[in-house]
Amino acid sequence: MSEKVLDRIRKLLRLAADKGATQEEAESALLMAQRLMVEHGLNESQVEEAPTPEEMKIEEGVAEDIGRTESWRGRLGSVIADNFRGKSFWRQMRTAKPIRSLLVFLGHAGDVAIAKEVYQCATEVALREAGSYCRSRGRTGSRQDPEGRAMWNEFLIGFSVGLREKYRSQVQSNKWTLAIVTPEDVKRRAETLGLRSLNHNVSIGSPEAREAGREAGKAFVPARKIPNNPKKTLLLKGE
Repeated sequence: MSEKVLDRIRKLLRLAADKGATQEEAESALLMAQRLMVEHGLNESQVEEAPTPEEMKIEEGVAEDIGRTESWRGRLGSVIADNFRGKSFWRQMRTAKPIRSLLVFLGHAGDVAIAKEVYQCATEVALREAGSYCRSRGRTGSRQDPEGRAMWNEFLIGFSVGLREKYRSQVQSNKWTLAIVTPEDVKRRAETLGLRSLNHNVSIGSPEAREAGREAGKAFVPARKIPNNPKKTLLLKGE
């Protein structure tokens, strides 16, 4: 494979992830990079640049700071961590008044930065879509509206299900399985901390709401770009 072709693709991916690029420039660069990869039979692992020593450090990054844990947030964090080579977990701050719950990502610094950004963007979209869905059915989704609240929760759980399906489809179709495997040093750190999966089996109270959330999750594409980090641009764009 010509080094010039690899260099061209990498430059295009950097432009697609450049914070200063316009949306049109970013999309055009990404499309061109994807075309070159298809033409030359390349996958993401072959074109991504080696991470810097700083990016390889294992760190924890707080993505959420709330009063109490919520099942759907844990599920969403787990989906994103699994697809960005890390782990996610809740940390209870019991000495704080009031008690705080932190949703934390564990992994290599570069991966944690991406996971946090995607999680925050996904949360914004999920909450907006859940609120819109409830209002369209005459419900507020507030704690003062128990039936609407149950509908709201089902939608958000469905969103995580749909996002997991979307990522799984992308990984399979683009042969990225090895690119998203959690590194062994991260797995060892997780074992040391005694981390457990954030996924929970939750009964379905409203199949319609969960299915609507699932479709919203499958349609999710981050609205924000990851500055100066083309490493996961293709996955982030949802192509």
